[in-house]
Amino acid sequence: MGWREDRDRTKAEDVEALLRQGWGAVCPFIDTVELTPDGSELQRMGVDREITYGDGGVIHAEDKVRWRRYEGDLLLETAHVFDGGRTEPGWIEKELWTGYLGCLWVPSKMFWAGSFPIMQKWWQDVKHNHTYRRISTQKNNNGYTSYSVIVPVEDVPGGRLVSL
Repeated sequence: MGWREDRDRTKAEDVEALLRQGWGAVCPFIDTVELTPDGSELQRMGVDREITYGDGGVIHAEDKVRWRRYEGDLLLETAHVFDGGRTEPGWIEKELWTGYLGCLWVPSKMFWAGSFPIMQKWWQDVKHNHTYRRISTQKNNNGYTSYSVIVPVEDVPGGRLVSL
């Protein structure tokens, strides 16, 4: 299943409700939580939703949805390898317009959110850690393969985990 199918699956009403509940739990003073339009520049730059506070402040957030139970880890996408050999960095390595990353584990109804810039800085400091490099995974998508590293949630600074 590719990212487009994942995004369509993520839009399912129950998953959207869980994502809104998760963002509300970690950002208690929010006013609205809205998806960015498909194909928009914001979406291309890693912004899945705009979260607006009651005072009018806006933050940009990226959503990750996991269809397996929560096991205490995050999956950090480090690279894409396209059919034909071209490579590009995964989202943890890219400069994106997102301020926060949220991850929902659907079966467990667990949600984690943290500062994306803090997470990226931390990753740059630890990415050569042999423990993380050994625990990796890959996913075949339409036209490319994504490579990710599994890291324990408690290792990532500045995040908050909530049960929904």
